[in-house]
Amino acid sequence: MKKTTHLLWSFIFPLSSILWGSFYHEGHREFNLGFPFKFITYHGLETPDSNILIFKHFFSLTSFRLDIYLVCVVITYYSLKLLFKLIKRITSPSS
Repeated sequence: MKKTTHLLWSFIFPLSSILWGSFYHEGHREFNLGFPFKFITYHGLETPDSNILIFKHFFSLTSFRLDIYLVCVVITYYSLKLLFKLIKRITSPSS
């Protein structure tokens, strides 16, 4: 797989985790989302009914940590690179 494809998936996977991930309660009225690290914080009285509802008040109740998101991208990139290298090594005929 090409490096650009790895990089594209590395940006998409952490962002998609806010749709399928669960809220992590941290502190008073703070709920975090993200994978592998929590990079979105929702500040509200209670968790929204759905993860997509954090975008309803994105600029007023939600904070996005770009630095942590970029760390997630780097970790995902190297994890995908390692995974595909291992798959290639397992599936290639040994000599």
